[in-house]
Amino acid sequence: MHPLYQIMMIITVNNEHHVDRCNNFGNRASQKIWQSFISLVMWILVFKCGLKRLKCYVDDKFSFSRVGDVAFYEPYNWNMPREQVEILHLWDEIGLPHNDLKQISGPVIPCIGFNVDPNLMTVTINPEKCASLIEACDVFLTSGKRRSLWDFQCLCGHINWALNVYPHMRPVLSTLYDYGTPQL
Repeated sequence: MHPLYQIMMIITVNNEHHVDRCNNFGNRASQKIWQSFISLVMWILVFKCGLKRLKCYVDDKFSFSRVGDVAFYEPYNWNMPREQVEILHLWDEIGLPHNDLKQISGPVIPCIGFNVDPNLMTVTINPEKCASLIEACDVFLTSGKRRSLWDFQCLCGHINWALNVYPHMRPVLSTLYDYGTPQL
């Protein structure tokens, strides 16, 4: 965050004052501010730069290209899909920071723990994330240990994330939410 804005980002914990320099969506307005800004950037990419297949998920922007439709991006010193290079050129122009570790391209793209294959038009769960979900279920179901409502709600969220890949199983969640919601 800009140093002048940091004055307004004082967080008090145990009577100690800390400055939140990161703006990690820690308050109600920051997510809306980010979405408003990135929506404008996306509008520029679509309507001014002519990118037609652009997708956006929070801070991830992605697209797809035909095999061989690449361009060289000099700051990272490698070829990547042409639309991806156009995105990076706009970000350079407006001063939006980015790094090469997030510049992923290939026939299968990892996105929020899923493997997206645009050629086969499939989305599957990353094997490591699937193993993590199975382990979370096993830990939760360990006999002899009581679990809190919060633990149950966390597991429901994890299962809900996984069911993005299996939408026909989503009706199963309705009973989970009945039990996971505290009754007033």
